[in-house]
Amino acid sequence: MGFTPLHYVAKFVRPEKRRSVILACEDSASLMIQTLMSAMGTGANAIDAWGMTPLHHASLSGNSHVVRCLLPYTSVDKEVSALSTVMIAADKNTTTERMKDPRENSPTARVLECAGVDPNFPSSTGLTALHLAAMRSGVPMCELLVKHGATTDVLADGNKTPLYLAATNDRPLIVAFLLDQGACIEDRDVEGNSPLLGAVDSGSVEVVQLLLDRGADIESRNNDDRNVLHMAVLSKNEDVLQILLRHGAKASAKNSSEETTLHAACHYNYPNVVREIVKQDARLVNETDIHWNTPLHVAAQGGYSETAAILVEAGADLEAKNYYEWTPLTVACKKGNFDTVSKLLGAGASVNSVDKMKVDDFYTRWYYKHGSQLHCNSGQGKALFPQNRPLHIAAQFGNTTVVDLLLERKDVRDFVCKRNANKKNCLDIAIEEDHRGVVEALLKSKFWRELLQNSIESDQYGTHQTPLRSLIRTMPDLATLVFDNCVLVEAASDEDPNKSVTYQYQFLDDAFCGCGHEDSDDDSDSDSDSTVPGEISLK
Repeated sequence: MGFTPLHYVAKFVRPEKRRSVILACEDSASLMIQTLMSAMGTGANAIDAWGMTPLHHASLSGNSHVVRCLLPYTSVDKEVSALSTVMIAADKNTTTERMKDPRENSPTARVLECAGVDPNFPSSTGLTALHLAAMRSGVPMCELLVKHGATTDVLADGNKTPLYLAATNDRPLIVAFLLDQGACIEDRDVEGNSPLLGAVDSGSVEVVQLLLDRGADIESRNNDDRNVLHMAVLSKNEDVLQILLRHGAKASAKNSSEETTLHAACHYNYPNVVREIVKQDARLVNETDIHWNTPLHVAAQGGYSETAAILVEAGADLEAKNYYEWTPLTVACKKGNFDTVSKLLGAGASVNSVDKMKVDDFYTRWYYKHGSQLHCNSGQGKALFPQNRPLHIAAQFGNTTVVDLLLERKDVRDFVCKRNANKKNCLDIAIEEDHRGVVEALLKSKFWRELLQNSIESDQYGTHQTPLRSLIRTMPDLATLVFDNCVLVEAASDEDPNKSVTYQYQFLDDAFCGCGHEDSDDDSDSDSDSTVPGEISLK
């Protein structure tokens, strides 16, 4: 650790607590120090691995007699002044009764005071004695330091003032004292945080109330453009949030990402906070951020069903679209949270919503929103997104339970076989993404015939690529489900003369079968052929 013998003496010598003869009295300690000093020369300035001198350790340990012994060997301008930054540690365990008169009950402070210590002398991190007192001690020590010249607005590293440190360490009495002494209530640290923002972030209810009563700016923001309500949401402190709202904080205020406080509460899934904000201003449920996400999009993206339900009840738009042209239901299908999808469907969210935006539409909307001139080199009408429905998204991300939920809907026939801009239905997508659970669920559904009739063009495998061909290549074990479905044997026994075998030959031998059909002109979005040709029975 880099300790010299003098470090040990300074740190551990306590005549009143040790039985050793050499530690029995202050004279013995003084004699030991003098002996060590004679042998070591400049040992009083020796620095250990933490940059601490013997004098630092003496003050940290509360050994005022050792401090006195070391003072003659130490530069008052440097080492003794530096002790003002750690003197409070010597008194950190002092009881309230002893702190009533710190001049009588703080021997280390008295020694330093007599030695002519500069109370504003900074440590290596810029902390002065008042900074440390604001964090760790009581009002009496702060009074003593201010009385002897400590500056209330002195800055430590990060531009932190004693008031800021008191506010962020839940020290309301010291906050009040420093304000009474003229400390600036709006000084900011390097991150732009005021004492109020710091207190909100740390969740100190009493300090927040005090600062607001003293006139702190409730609309202040830090360098990240977060206001007090955003900070309150991050600290998940409902009491602080309610105080701020009662004092007129605007929940509609947005940060640099154009998120309201409600967006932030949904992002971190604080349902009680969401209720409180919605109670104050229900209009916020349909505010959008920089990506056109509403709070309901945010809740759906996180899979937060309780929060989503609160927003829906408050009037959130179920069909609002973000810049991907995704509704909250589409976002929820991507996340795969069953409860969230179920709540949105129960509230009436449409399963037929399509992300139909084109490249030119996308750039027009983006540049218009950001006030920039439009420069779009892409081809007019070229699809930027594949025009997926919620079922396509659930299949793409392998959310089997959500797929099952959608398949149970009464109106499932209206959307189950719809194709996207790439001519793929939900089965094609699930096979391509290797989501076996979804593939199996679709093959076991009553729509397996319609889903298998689709065909697409493949750069690798050529034209007329059906789901069954893809299954044989990638999931042969699941392809057997199709074979089992395509061969139906009806007979009382193997010897039954009336035995009947029905083949769905259009799936088993599709070489000349024109499966699927041309999509309509409506954004390449149509059903696969819903008829079932090619059935033959053998008896």
